[in-house]
Amino acid sequence: MKIISIFFVVSLSINSWAQSKAVKSFKAVSHENLGCPINSICSKESGKLISHWEKMTQSIGHKDKIKKLKSYHKKFGLPLYFLTKISSQESLDSVLWNSRCKLHNPRNPQHNIYKAMKFLKKLPTSSEVILTPITLYQNEVKTKYQTPYQDQIILIKNNQLVILRDYDDFYFQLGIKPNGDFEVINLPSKVISKALERKIVDTKCPDKIIYDDNYFTKSYCQKVLDLDTNTLKTIQFAWTCP
Repeated sequence: MKIISIFFVVSLSINSWAQSKAVKSFKAVSHENLGCPINSICSKESGKLISHWEKMTQSIGHKDKIKKLKSYHKKFGLPLYFLTKISSQESLDSVLWNSRCKLHNPRNPQHNIYKAMKFLKKLPTSSEVILTPITLYQNEVKTKYQTPYQDQIILIKNNQLVILRDYDDFYFQLGIKPNGDFEVINLPSKVISKALERKIVDTKCPDKIIYDDNYFTKSYCQKVLDLDTNTLKTIQFAWTCP
């Protein structure tokens, strides 16, 4: 009986130690503010909004998806990415991550550029919010846009650049206007597939575009489908790193 008792006590001790290590490990990969992404600079208020958004996306149905997204956009904004500096954290209250781009991590860490996310109702024209500059070429006419960081242009419709947003495998489409307004749209998957099939991912650029080389390194051109004319149009965009 004494041997059994000793074995029982040792087992409890090992189990308690394992549970303690598990709790410490969990704490190590959790953010101090509930809802905030791991390894991010994120306030308590941002964490609450992220939790609210994720709860909504998990409960949303196919039939009411667009209606709910439009309502959420109007009331809270939608989560979009951009580049910024640490000095903007107080004024913007955005979520920040270290950028993986070499350009954004100079020797002096005070000059680091961060990838940021914020719930936006419109793309802002702020020196603290760096979006991707894009030029659409239509014959001799150049139309300038800005789009969220790292989002790809799928097609053009109604003079809007259409992007497909992916938030943790929750997909939705946005149409972005030259003035920074954007709206949730709902094009059939067949249309998206058709546009992707016809897209030319690398083509010669007709001109140069101006971009801030503190944030971007090059520019590239692609040809994307304009649904209204059923023709391919050239877009040119700034690029940072793969």
